[in-house]
Amino acid sequence: GDIAREADGISHYWINRGKVPTVLLSSDVHHGN
Repeated sequence: GDIAREADGISHYWINRGKVPTVLLSSDVHHGN
């Protein structure tokens, strides 16, 4: 999916399947930083 940067500077993936995968990926990316 596309990567969008939040105002807080946290990037998250936009998943069409649902919100749960998005949250999991967002957490993973956050720890990656």
